[in-house]
Amino acid sequence: MIEITNLEIGYKSKGKHNTVFKGINLHLHAGDLVGLIGDNGIGKSTLLKTITGNLAPLAGDIKINNKPSSQFTAQQLAQLLSIVVTEKIGGFNLTVWDVVATGRTPTLIFLGN
Repeated sequence: MIEITNLEIGYKSKGKHNTVFKGINLHLHAGDLVGLIGDNGIGKSTLLKTITGNLAPLAGDIKINNKPSSQFTAQQLAQLLSIVVTEKIGGFNLTVWDVVATGRTPTLIFLGN
């Protein structure tokens, strides 16, 4: 379960907060199918990056399975959460198989399977 309370998302720049959206409250349960829609630049990707730990929240709380997300390591978060963004990432010549297989990375042991 993901529980979000009074979340403020955005970016920190030169000591200032550039708020994209605030007052976000949300409860997601295992098995829920959620669509996130909105105009370009409204904060959809910023929200997802904040939930997955790629951006720090400006304010508010994110709990995953009743534990603050800040208490998870990057690897632990990767084992619990994943996102597929629509932004094209250049510089890689990967097949579809390679891209899908990278989703297994957090669960692999070094040189293992």
